[in-house]
Amino acid sequence: YLPQEIKKLGYQTALVGKWHLGNRPDFDYYNVFMEHGQQGSYFDPSMTQTGMKYAKYGTKEYEGKTYKGHSSDVITDIT
Repeated sequence: YLPQEIKKLGYQTALVGKWHLGNRPDFDYYNVFMEHGQQGSYFDPSMTQTGMKYAKYGTKEYEGKTYKGHSSDVITDIT
């Protein structure tokens, strides 16, 4: 809901990091941990981003990229 309202005002939206809802993030750009429970993988996290196949809840059907390092550093570097 929030991304759609912000877009109406002419802003671009982005999300990087934890996304634990079952649907695809509705942001102009996103790069998030790939599956539920992945948020606890602190080292060498795998993330999916805009344009990649997003996992439906409970499945392993996604595309992603594995980043080297601690998840906090990875998120900081991406943003």
